[in-house]
Amino acid sequence: MLKNALSLAVPAVLLCVGSVMADPPEAPEDTQEEPFDLDQIEDTAVYTPHHSIINLSGLDEALIGTWRLRDAFMDLPQLQRSFPTTGRTLSITANGAYNEDYSTARFTDQAAGAGAVLPYGLKSCFETAEFSGASSGSMMIEPYFDLDAEPDENGYPVRFTLYLKRNMGAERPKILCPGSTQNATTTAVSPPLGTGRVESTTQGPRLAYTYSVSADWSVLEMSTQRPPHLRYTFIRQGF
Repeated sequence: MLKNALSLAVPAVLLCVGSVMADPPEAPEDTQEEPFDLDQIEDTAVYTPHHSIINLSGLDEALIGTWRLRDAFMDLPQLQRSFPTTGRTLSITANGAYNEDYSTARFTDQAAGAGAVLPYGLKSCFETAEFSGASSGSMMIEPYFDLDAEPDENGYPVRFTLYLKRNMGAERPKILCPGSTQNATTTAVSPPLGTGRVESTTQGPRLAYTYSVSADWSVLEMSTQRPPHLRYTFIRQGF
């Protein structure tokens, strides 16, 4: 009878020991996301020399807004040619889209006296010529370390390249002489942004510009990096 009692007790002991040795169930994982820390953006933000930030779309926030063309030049070896128009409107949005509106353009006051080369039939309407047409595309900023410059206490200086892509099928400026049937479609008097030699980038073919913005963000200067160098100066609307 003692033997039977022991035979019953052993499985009970093993069962008890087994229950003690078993691993406890794992606690459910905490799937709650960490709160978003705005300071993380500040810590990783890229600042420009004019104290703006490159936003999440890759655009310099100082470029956002509406601008008017003041002047444009083409720099050639031993020659600088000015384009005889001013006033066209450039609008840039936060996501990098841009649009140029030629309807606000006009010939400069010096165009006639400087003997500007215009399309045939338009030489007699400098003061009354009417412009139309639009061009659009996208732009983004890419920072890089200038390894050719002297490093300072923070290392090599950061430079910024503006890459621009003009949309296919963008219109060229149209010029009309009021009261005349003569008109012209040309880029010779007012080359749109995106005119020049493109280069291959990770985002596809783009035109590279060196650019700068004044301390108060009122003046934007752009110049193509590859020759012939086209230089533009825009003034922020309202200044």
